[in-house]
Amino acid sequence: MVKEVTPHFRKILRDVPDDVLNRIFTLLFSSEATRSEGNASILPAARSRRNALSRTCRLVCSQWQIVHDRLVKHLTLRSFPITTPRKLSRKFPYLQSLDVTRCQLCNTRLITISTLTSLQTLEVGRAASEDASFGTTQYISLSPDAIKSLASLTKLTKLDISGCSRVTDGSLASLARLSNLTELNLVRCGLITGVGLRALGELGNLRRLNLAFCSQLCDEYLEVLLVHTNLVSLNLSACLPITNEGVRTLSRLTNLTELNLDRCELVGDAGVSALTSLTALVSLKLGDCYRVTDASLLALSKTPLDSLTHLRIDSCERITDQGLASLCSLSSLKMLGFIGCEEVSDEGIRALTALTSLISLSFGSSEVTDLCLRHVASLRSLNELVLEDCYEITDSGIHELAVLPHLISLDVRASSVDVLEDVQSSVDVWRYVCSIAFGVNSADSADTSATIVAATSQARDE
Repeated sequence: MVKEVTPHFRKILRDVPDDVLNRIFTLLFSSEATRSEGNASILPAARSRRNALSRTCRLVCSQWQIVHDRLVKHLTLRSFPITTPRKLSRKFPYLQSLDVTRCQLCNTRLITISTLTSLQTLEVGRAASEDASFGTTQYISLSPDAIKSLASLTKLTKLDISGCSRVTDGSLASLARLSNLTELNLVRCGLITGVGLRALGELGNLRRLNLAFCSQLCDEYLEVLLVHTNLVSLNLSACLPITNEGVRTLSRLTNLTELNLDRCELVGDAGVSALTSLTALVSLKLGDCYRVTDASLLALSKTPLDSLTHLRIDSCERITDQGLASLCSLSSLKMLGFIGCEEVSDEGIRALTALTSLISLSFGSSEVTDLCLRHVASLRSLNELVLEDCYEITDSGIHELAVLPHLISLDVRASSVDVLEDVQSSVDVWRYVCSIAFGVNSADSADTSATIVAATSQARDE
């Protein structure tokens, strides 16, 4: 009887659309989860059993396996050895998102991946290859021709080719055919110049562009970015040739909400002052910009940057208490970081108490003492606090933070604080903190952090 019914059933399966068939198969295993909905404690276990059963049945029922694979749209294969990329295109013909970051991927394999014409997101950053002679994995540079092959993926909206150091202006120009592209990551593509950026001018939908560590980019090349009027996020960190003049050019990109100028060492007060015209700016990063002084912060405070919520000025060594005090007018700030600003003292921290919306604060200076933590304790919205190289802060000062009702992460590494005994003996005080890290080196802090997390998690459960 089974032999007579099976061919007819198979014919029916072939006529049913893939999405409908997959839904039917999936519903066969939903009853257990449905019965468990009233009991939250067994729901995850029920789902796990259902998923395991589903995987098993896909191995038994070839039709379901085929249907399931056809409907897969998102696939992540990070650090995975891709030896037969042609199978990807056959097995997952409707794939929309593929992440092969750090995968063992040669030029031929990348060209084969370019046949997945339904892809909308592709991440091939830091591709790797296996060195058979040493049994090690080494990062390789995909060839310009391999990069050019990606131009056939005309549905792409996001492309990450970071770390592909052989990307040239010519191969970049071929990507100009990707008219739907909204996000492009070119980190460490060090051969790119203004010629390649000019070719990208045809990408009218581009909204996010990452050019970090593109060492040949200089002020004159930034002019070509002005055609990207829809650009909202731009990362130029460690583009060392960029100066104040280049930043003045960027100030004409009035839709920018995120700008990263970390490690742009030639950028100073004049450049930062020019950025005050970017009234939509939400996030500004100026870490390791050694020429930035209090004058930059004063300029930011005198303009209507009501949307600015994230500001990072780590290692801007010329920032003082006076500069921090000027930030008090930026009432929308939620994240502020100034680790390595050695001129900042308790008085500067006291001035920050006016920033009542802060949820993340990180700083480090040998000039601050326990007194500053009394001021920090008044920032009741804080949920994350990082204190780095604050050698004058003691356990007594740390205890002041116990009044912060929303604090869930405390990092006092590279300081003289030793709070483990205090936390374990007074768990009730720290019951809402999920993570505490301290110590001088990462190994010590990892061990002690794990101990404290366990203690505080137990307190929350109780």
